[in-house]
Amino acid sequence: MHPVHAPAHEPPQLIVGVADLKVSAQPNAIITIFALGSCLGVACDDPVKALGGLLHAMPPDSKTCDQPEAGPAMFLDTGVPALLASQVWLSCSRTTKRLSFA
Repeated sequence: MHPVHAPAHEPPQLIVGVADLKVSAQPNAIITIFALGSCLGVACDDPVKALGGLLHAMPPDSKTCDQPEAGPAMFLDTGVPALLASQVWLSCSRTTKRLSFA
């Protein structure tokens, strides 16, 4: 019996949890959100530079939260700027950037 090997060029897979965001500059990366429920998923990509990112945030804003452990990706009012800032950090262009909401 021969061992089973994964393909050498398997694309990186990033899973976005609740109150989380992930970005990638690898054009073949697979970024996935599971179980949005009442949350909102925000995708940001730059097709010219092959950059992408996803945010999984809760719909109310951070002003309604009294949880000190809430990170910037937890709510839309702080999560969307954090997603856009991470895209800029990866050299995403403002003129070719696209946003999608689900």
